[in-house]
Amino acid sequence: MKNIACGIAVLACLGVSASAITRVGDSSELFLTGTASVRTDDNIFLNDLDQVDDTIVELAPGVEYSFGQGAQMSGSFKAAETFSRYLDNNNLDDELLSSSFKVGYDDAKLKLSFDASYDELNQSTRDIRGTNLVRRDVIASHADSQISVTEKTSTGLGVSYNDTDYKDSDYIDIQEIAVPFNYFYAISEKVDLSAGLRYRKTSLGENAGDSSDYYYNVGARGEFTPKFSGFFSVGYNQRKPERGDDESSIGANASFAYDVTEKTSIGLDLSNDYTTSAEGISQKTFSVAPSVTAKLSSQWEASFGLTYQKLEYFSGRDDEYLDARVGLAYRLNENASLSAGYNYRSNDSNVTYVDGAGRTRTGDFDNNVITVAASVRF
Repeated sequence: MKNIACGIAVLACLGVSASAITRVGDSSELFLTGTASVRTDDNIFLNDLDQVDDTIVELAPGVEYSFGQGAQMSGSFKAAETFSRYLDNNNLDDELLSSSFKVGYDDAKLKLSFDASYDELNQSTRDIRGTNLVRRDVIASHADSQISVTEKTSTGLGVSYNDTDYKDSDYIDIQEIAVPFNYFYAISEKVDLSAGLRYRKTSLGENAGDSSDYYYNVGARGEFTPKFSGFFSVGYNQRKPERGDDESSIGANASFAYDVTEKTSIGLDLSNDYTTSAEGISQKTFSVAPSVTAKLSSQWEASFGLTYQKLEYFSGRDDEYLDARVGLAYRLNENASLSAGYNYRSNDSNVTYVDGAGRTRTGDFDNNVITVAASVRF
């Protein structure tokens, strides 16, 4: 463990004098990046019984390229390979790739944006857990456009695509395509009212049954006061599955930020929507996530976040999930930082089953994770 701590310290020291290794013109930069972390996890499989704990060491070298700084069109590309090593359960060791690309165009009248990512994951979550980690590949992309029609009106059209491919046959591959359309009307220089429709198609592997969603909504966006900004929509949400009855509910989507002081801000994300579990079961998911960020000084930053989810499966299962996070970060400069965090996760479920040993099991679990990390780019 002493050698691990020394390695993190070395990474931090490298970042003190870090700068772009290559400059292409006046608006492009190429960086090499690196993150080293150590975390202790007291329930890596998120089980209610027979919890397995371990210490995991990760090293993630990568590359980052940005272009168009200050121009109408700008973007970036990032890629990293994460090497994970488990000190006790070395059969779980893995190497996983993550990458992302984004580009945007803005000339005041026309705004275009596109982002895409590819991530290889091998971890347990509230929805996917058991006696081993769950390996999957996730592709996500999103395109968005906004066109000014008149001085006070504009339209927005987007397309998003998500594809989750599980390597374990116990889980169902999921593909989602969503197309939101919104009409905006400015009631002031900084606030727009909106009316919109989002169509979403969810396709499941193994002939598990597809579904279509419709979200009719109204809302608003902008800077509501000098310290309070964000967006919200509320409306009628409907899921039409190929198998089973249609479901409808009040839909909601919101994200707000409030600046308490120049150095302290409060955030709140909220949603009420339909989702699909890894077993291919439709579920109604209510989620609320408050957060606080405080800049203690020019180099120190503290954060706190809480996510609460209530999930109602169409099969009759009900879960309540809590995820609490607290963190502290120290920024040596714009290219190097140190961080530490604590994460507590808990799930309360009404599902029960009998395992191979004849024991009654539940969907409940508790999990504590402590992480320290160093990140650099040079």
